[in-house]
Amino acid sequence: MRFMKRLSRRITAALGVALVLVAAPGTFAAAEPPAASKAEPKDKVEVMEKTGRGRFVSYKDGRLTVRANSGSLLVWNKIAEDTNALLFDQEVGKFQPATAAALNKAKGGAWIQVIIDKGKTTVRIGERKGLTTGTFVSYKNDRLLILGKDLGASYVQKYGNNVHFNKFRDDVPAFESIDGGEFKAVGTANKVLGSVKEGTVIRVHGEGDDNITRVEIGAPKVPAPAPDKVAPKDKLVRGWFVSFEDGVLAVATQNNGVTRHKLPVNTKTFLWNHDERRSNPMDTAEAMKQLKALGEPVSATHVDTAKTLIWRKAGTGLVVQINDDSVTIRIGETKTPAYVGTFVSFKDDSLFFRLKNPSLHFQKTYGDTVKFLMNETICVYESIDGGEYKYVGTPRTVLSNVKEGTIVTVFHNYKTETDEFHLVLIGVKKK
Repeated sequence: MRFMKRLSRRITAALGVALVLVAAPGTFAAAEPPAASKAEPKDKVEVMEKTGRGRFVSYKDGRLTVRANSGSLLVWNKIAEDTNALLFDQEVGKFQPATAAALNKAKGGAWIQVIIDKGKTTVRIGERKGLTTGTFVSYKNDRLLILGKDLGASYVQKYGNNVHFNKFRDDVPAFESIDGGEFKAVGTANKVLGSVKEGTVIRVHGEGDDNITRVEIGAPKVPAPAPDKVAPKDKLVRGWFVSFEDGVLAVATQNNGVTRHKLPVNTKTFLWNHDERRSNPMDTAEAMKQLKALGEPVSATHVDTAKTLIWRKAGTGLVVQINDDSVTIRIGETKTPAYVGTFVSFKDDSLFFRLKNPSLHFQKTYGDTVKFLMNETICVYESIDGGEYKYVGTPRTVLSNVKEGTIVTVFHNYKTETDEFHLVLIGVKKK
């Protein structure tokens, strides 16, 4: 280098001898070796001969390994492929009989439960997705406490509105919505929740007991309702009465949009009479005065042919038949027989349940498990321990908490539209 002077050969030789003397006796070294890096901590392994659960790691030659929420690896060495198993089917929303051979196709992180009872082993693979919503109360000693919302009457009766969560895994992600914006990742739940303000909306997603998959803080703004639409000609519109002003009828449809119809002078209107079980012609303007607008308190009641007390959400049901030169309105159509069965699951706004005593024709055509699309205009009522039916919410806030096998009754408005429902009853009222 140009900033260093060249050393003479004599000085260089002297320095070489000095280095040898310093290093002797023993090995010759120009510098101390670097400090050894610290060994990575090894996973704690627990060999299991009892019930346990965790996220799937591996399965080979009868050796099943899962990672518990504590971080430890749980290992069962005697899980043969023919071991009884239950595999959760996301399509139908329930567990299906299987064998442990299904573990060969399990994805990393899948929730696994090994149940050992009286020498019998059963493996549960996968789990139903769940969501708990509420407002933040506290986060102390690694435990989250929220004031639950729409927990269901049976839960509140037993446990109250407070919902405690065990310590989350260190890798559970947290997402936050600021000022109603989209959710964005903000770190892990255990590190973020300590700074959340009381009263903030919290949503906890999970798949199985203590298998929390995501925590959401805050709430994005709900998209504005669909804009009003002008109804095309030659169309059948089904929905709920909103208003009638200056000869214009507004109807809320199932997709939450609103259609407006300019009624001609020759409009024909028929009003359903529950006592006579038939529709009677009526003056349109007079009929409109008797209708309840969508959004009023739930109060209208009637008794159907089966003598079952049911509730109809405010907002009288309408059928508007639009033709080129006329409009026909049918108000408060007759109800078809209710569907009765046992609850299977609720997923993506669809209710799956197993019909009770389906006809042979129905069973051959559809099977015994049916799928009904729900919407948030539907009322859900529950009977606890055979008591009176009480309003508990709407499908999205209630049905995901119903236990498999619970008796469910579904009512719909029109004979020709099996996907337009107005009432779901949970449980059975004692006679």
